[in-house]
Parts: sequence; structure tokens; C-alpha cells
Amino acid sequence: MPNASLTERGLMAVLAGCPKLHLVLYFCRQLEDAALDTIAMIHPNLIRFPLCSVKPQTPEYLTLGPLDTGFGAIVHHCKGSWRLSFSGILADWVFYYIAAHTKKLEILSIAFVRNSDLGFH
Repeated sequence: MPNASLTERGLMAVLAGCPKLHLVLYFCRQLEDAALDTIAMIHPNLIRFPLCSVKPQTPEYLTLGPLDTGFGAIVHHCKGSWRLSFSGILADWVFYYIAAHTKKLEILSIAFVRNSDLGFH
């Protein structure tokens, strides 16, 4: 299989088989909010979640919008997260959500989020 890559479905299968998982490092070409929501639901004990989009200016491929709902699910369900890294399009409200729901956060790394900082105010 030349140029085969892990799909969202494959990632979900791997994650479902690893109930004690605390870290997911995932480099992807595309991702949908629903996949991030599923990750958060089946692994609420994640403490580190670095997600890197290979094409960071690419929106969520079903809605063509930012990945806010998915990142919001990670923040909401993974209460013990102390390190979050995001590379991709996010809107302002997700940063308010991060501040409101991540009480153990020590490291936040963000890249290519958009051209506004309203969520930080």
C-alpha cells in the first residue's frame, strides 16, 4: 500500500483498544470535530494532547470551519490535561473555553489559529 496513512477511523480503532492512554500525538492532513469529540469521550484521562495539522490552514473538512467544537470537547472532557498543543484553524471562543475549563493546564502551544486575539481578552 504505497502512501497509506492512518485515517480517523483507524485512529478511533487504535484508541478504543488502549483504555489507559494518557497521550495522543497525531499528525493529520484532515480531521473532523466529531473525531476529536470521540477521542475526548473515550479517553477523558488524557493529560497531553498535541495535534498537528500537516496543512494548518485547512479547515475542518465537513463544515469548512474552525476545529473549535472538537478542541472544545478535548478541553471539556479531559479535565486533567496539563499540556495542549494545537496546529490548525481555531476561532476566538475556543480560547475562552480553554481558560474556563483547564484548571491544570501548564503548557499551551498554538499555531496558525487565525488573525484575531479576541478570545484572550
